[in-house]
Amino acid sequence: MENDKLAGCFGKIAITLLVGALGVFVGGWVLSEVWGWFIVPVFNAPSLTVIQAVGITFVVFLVLPGRPPPDTKDKDWMELFALGIAQSLVSPLVTWLLAYIVMRLM
Repeated sequence: MENDKLAGCFGKIAITLLVGALGVFVGGWVLSEVWGWFIVPVFNAPSLTVIQAVGITFVVFLVLPGRPPPDTKDKDWMELFALGIAQSLVSPLVTWLLAYIVMRLM
């Protein structure tokens, strides 16, 4: 029984870390794409690789204040996991979609 709980806990941690890492690279990809669409042509700036964009994202997170943590008191793990997916994957992809639409209108 205890081993099952421990395995479930490690599984949740592993899934959370994988989604977080995927979110970092999705965010880097979105930044490099949007940078190439808007910053490179307007300011004649160099384009960014995904890894460079991930690094810039880390720097921005260091210097800007973060969001307040969500109220986790009455939420189970799945609700918090869904919130994490929305923040780390869905939000950057929606940003990419909106930026793509604007880029196509230019």
